[in-house]
Amino acid sequence: MTLFLMGLKLLILYYLLQQQNSNGSKLFMVTELSQLKMPSWLASLKTNNLMTAIFPLKEIIHDSLFYPACGFDGQPVKYFAGNVYSFIYVDYSRTKKALFQELESSGFRGYNIAGYREISKRELALSDWEQIMPIDFADEQKHHIVKIAKPYAIWAIFQRENDFSEEHGPKRFSLLYLCAEGVAAYQALFNSNNIVPKIIAIINPGTGFGGNWTNFEDPDKIFAKIVKQNKAGIPRYLIYGGRGNSKYYKESCWPDIYGNCIYFIERNGGGIGVWQKSK
Repeated sequence: MTLFLMGLKLLILYYLLQQQNSNGSKLFMVTELSQLKMPSWLASLKTNNLMTAIFPLKEIIHDSLFYPACGFDGQPVKYFAGNVYSFIYVDYSRTKKALFQELESSGFRGYNIAGYREISKRELALSDWEQIMPIDFADEQKHHIVKIAKPYAIWAIFQRENDFSEEHGPKRFSLLYLCAEGVAAYQALFNSNNIVPKIIAIINPGTGFGGNWTNFEDPDKIFAKIVKQNKAGIPRYLIYGGRGNSKYYKESCWPDIYGNCIYFIERNGGGIGVWQKSK
């Protein structure tokens, strides 16, 4: 009987672990990264007044996670909420209608949208911004662009549901979703404001026939050059991964500036790792 009960307990434990590792699981903060306290601007934000509230651009981009060519991938929120509280997603192929359909049908388990609104070009401080390209930009190879949606910017605050505890994830987080081009968005948001995100994510960036016009993974292409041009420095961490054989993601895509792998997880059909910037 004792062996039977022990076996039953192990079986239940295995089931619970499998449930936690499913797509609809709780958020897992990566402990190898420093945990942040919820910033005061987010903790004190009155979501019922979001439509008239001042858009805190510099607070949102500070210590954020920047994810270009993101699609509707919720994995960075799942694994890094608590390491960061502000997520900036950028993709020029996703329409506003498709974004809201995704949020309504899938969203983030355990979270509701406490408030959201559209952000204007003026609020993003883009009215007087001038893009500065590297001198060798003319030599950049253009890839196959599938489609470009009408530009927009949506800012949403997600609040943890009362039925979920702190173990599930932070009480709230911010998501700024831009229908824009990733290189230009990074330069406009960060370089022009002399601010650096905490994390940059390059996951399945759609190189070639995926719809991206350049290769975000190539350290000699324009995206890496723009990131390195920022006078405030470079992000502390790089997330790199994707579908396919996980061995391809066990080395950093930008090894000259991110050479220290501090976290790697193999998933069915791919892998994802975190690299810290080289000292």
